[in-house]
Amino acid sequence: MAYYLRFMLLSAMAFSRKTCLATKNRLPSVSVVIPARNEAATLEECLTSVLKQTYAGEWEVILVDDHSVDETASIAETLASSYPQLRVCRMELQGETFAYKKAAITAGIGLAKGEIIVQTDADCMVNPGWLHQMATAFEEKTAFISGPIQLTHGKTLLEKIQSLESMGLVTLGAGSLLRGFPNMCNGANMAYRKSVFEEVEGFKGVDHVASGDDELLLQKIHALGKYNLDFMACREAIVKTPALDNWPDLKAQRLRWVSKIRAYYSKRVNYIQSVAYLAFLGIPILGLGAIWFPFLVWWMLGLIVAKVGGDIFVLSRAANFFQKKDLLRYILPMQPLYLAYVLWIGIAGSLVQAYPWKGRTVK
Repeated sequence: MAYYLRFMLLSAMAFSRKTCLATKNRLPSVSVVIPARNEAATLEECLTSVLKQTYAGEWEVILVDDHSVDETASIAETLASSYPQLRVCRMELQGETFAYKKAAITAGIGLAKGEIIVQTDADCMVNPGWLHQMATAFEEKTAFISGPIQLTHGKTLLEKIQSLESMGLVTLGAGSLLRGFPNMCNGANMAYRKSVFEEVEGFKGVDHVASGDDELLLQKIHALGKYNLDFMACREAIVKTPALDNWPDLKAQRLRWVSKIRAYYSKRVNYIQSVAYLAFLGIPILGLGAIWFPFLVWWMLGLIVAKVGGDIFVLSRAANFFQKKDLLRYILPMQPLYLAYVLWIGIAGSLVQAYPWKGRTVK
C-alpha cells in the first residue's frame, strides 16, 4: 500500500503541475483516423463534431469501417459527399481481419497524408478546438501526445462510478507519462507522428492482441528512448464518450482491456499493477484474518484509510480539471463496490479465454 500510495501521489502531483501547452506558430498536416465497427447510432454526431474543427493547418478525416454489419459505412459515405475533408475506407473490400481494431487503424494510417496522426473513436464527441490543441503541441522531438478522456454519465450509479474511475485513470496515466514512466493512455484521444508509427513497425509484435492499440503503441514508442512524450492538459482537448449503462457491456469492455496486460513492453507497468492489486487484496485478507487474530483489524483499517485518502487526493485533482466536483461525493459509497470489482477483474482477466466485442467473439 505504501508503494501504491507513493505512485498515486506522485502521479497526481505531476498531473496538477501540468499546464495547457502553449500553441505554436507551426501547423503540421494532420490526419484524424477513426476506426468504427457497428457505430451507426453515434457515428453521425461524432463525425459532425470532428468535421467542425477550427484548425488552420491542413487536415483530413479518415473513417475506417471495420466490417460493420449496420449502417456505419453508408452514414459515413453520405457525410463524405458533403465534407471534402472526410474519406471513408471499407475494410471488407480489403479482406483485412487480423487484430481487429489495430487492422482498421493501420489501414487508415496507410491512406493518411498528414504528418501527425490524431486518433479517436466513433462514439466520441470533440470540441471545435480539439485538433488545434493536439496538433500544435508537437515540438521537434515530440513523438506522442496523450489527451484527456471524460465519460459522460446518466443518473445510474454504475455510470457515475465509471466516470469517476475514468477521471482517476486519466490523472494517473498522465502523471506517470509526465514523470517519464508512461503506462496508460486512451485510443479515443491521442496523437503521434506517422513516421514514428512506421519506425516502430506499427503494431507488429502485438497484433495478436485484440486490445492495446493505445497503450501497447505508447510503450513501443517510449521503448525507442529518443523521443519526447507529453500530455495535453487543456480542457478544450477533452474528448467525451458515454459511460456504459449495463453490467454485461461493461464486463466485456474491462475484460478486453485487461487482456492486453500480458503483451506490455514495460514490465514496470506490470509490477505497478501487481502491487496495486496486492494492496487491494490485503484489505479482505486482513479482514478474514482478524476473525482469529483481532489485532489485524487495525492493519485492515489502516489500509482502508490509506486507500481512501489516496483516492481523495487523486480524484479531487481530477475533478478540478474536468470540472466534475459533484462526483466526489461518490468516493466513499463506491469503495466496497470498487474493491470487489478490482479483485474480480484481476482474476477474470487472467483466466478468460474469450469475450464478446461488437458482435465478435474475441479469443
